[in-house]
Amino acid sequence: MDGSVRRAAISLAPIERERLLKLVPLAPCGDSDCATDATVSSARDRLEGKSLATTAGTNFGRDKHEAALGSTVTSVQLSIAEVDLLRARLAASELPLRDSLGAKLELLREALAPQSPLLVLKALAACEPPSIVPVTVLTGCLGAGKTTVIRSLLRGLPAGYTCAWLKNEYGDAGVDSMVARDDRVAVKEIVNGCLCCTRVGELADALKALHELGPHRILVEASGSAMPGPLVWEIEKVSEIVRVDGVVTVVDCANFARITNFSRTAKLQAKCTDLLLLNKVELAGEEIIER
Repeated sequence: MDGSVRRAAISLAPIERERLLKLVPLAPCGDSDCATDATVSSARDRLEGKSLATTAGTNFGRDKHEAALGSTVTSVQLSIAEVDLLRARLAASELPLRDSLGAKLELLREALAPQSPLLVLKALAACEPPSIVPVTVLTGCLGAGKTTVIRSLLRGLPAGYTCAWLKNEYGDAGVDSMVARDDRVAVKEIVNGCLCCTRVGELADALKALHELGPHRILVEASGSAMPGPLVWEIEKVSEIVRVDGVVTVVDCANFARITNFSRTAKLQAKCTDLLLLNKVELAGEEIIER
């Protein structure tokens, strides 16, 4: 077996493993495609788990002991070729559990070979904007580079994919509106106050106004002092038109240690997030990044 083949684990109940084994019966390589037969044999070996080579990285051998504790799930390592074979045969079958097993294999396939984000966006651009628009919240201290990150992302948008950008400028006037002169981008600013405290009531109204434009996505760029939690709670108050699909915190690596010495907000922003985006890495140096 080629040890260089990339594999990922799927958890299967005994009945699920039994169903998948029915899709890969033992058959000698004859007039049929020997490459397919090799994949069938490999998939079956993985599902049966009769050798150490096919059970590496799984709980085979331990599942019997775990069953005594109430667990009857076995993990199986499969490759893209094996997953594609099982998916094709499962789709053509009338096996019980076909839909649930198909969904599991589809998730495993995505884990093994995730689609390029650009390809995903191009596919979405060809579709009508959703009725419930996904909202991505970007937080980060003042000067972390949130606007620069957004500008970079917007330049890479495929034709047809529209985005609304809600900026919260903490000052007397917005300073970055001119960067978004693009027919794919609509910009709305809330100035002279923070969305999570002094201007909290305006967020729902702003989201409703942007939703009426029919974008594929809304980006909320919070002020440097904004707390992620209150922002998410306010967005969820209009869940009939938008949904939070993630919070991204942009970290100023060059100044983060100094900022967190006096800023509780910066620490909370780094903790209350789905994704940390490290910015200014080249200015910070490897030693600081490792810390």
